[in-house]
Amino acid sequence: MRLEKKLTSKGSRFKIEGMIPRKTLSIIMAVGFCSIALTHSEARERDRAKAKPRPTPIQVTIESISNDSITVNQPGGAKTYKITRDTEITYKGNDVSTSQLQTGMTVEVTPDAIDDSAAGMIQADDPPAAPPKKTK
Repeated sequence: MRLEKKLTSKGSRFKIEGMIPRKTLSIIMAVGFCSIALTHSEARERDRAKAKPRPTPIQVTIESISNDSITVNQPGGAKTYKITRDTEITYKGNDVSTSQLQTGMTVEVTPDAIDDSAAGMIQADDPPAAPPKKTK
C-alpha cells in the first residue's frame, strides 16, 4: 500500500493506492459505530450513578386514613403520605380501597419513586395481636 500526495488547484489531496473507497468508507463507519456504542454505554453508567436508590418500605401502624392521605406512626413521629390514583393498596395480598383500611392496622408503606411525600404502595395487614396479660 502506498500513500501519495497530489497537489491540485483546490489544495492537496491524498490518494491511497491499493484500497478502494468502499473499504475506506467501511472502516470509517466501523470506527464511528464503535465510538457511538462506547458513548452510549458510558452515558448509561453515568445515569445509573445518578439514579435515586429504590425507596425502602417502612412497616408502621395506621394513625389515620382518608381517601387522599394516610398518617402512620413511625420511629421519629407521625408521617403523612399522599394517596394518589397510582398508589397500589393491598390487604393480605388483595387489592383494596382506602375505605377498607382501618386505624391500628399494620402497614408497609413504600414511598413513591418520584415523589417521596406520596405513597407508591401500601400493603396492609391485621393489627398486631395484643401481648398476653401476665398473671401473678
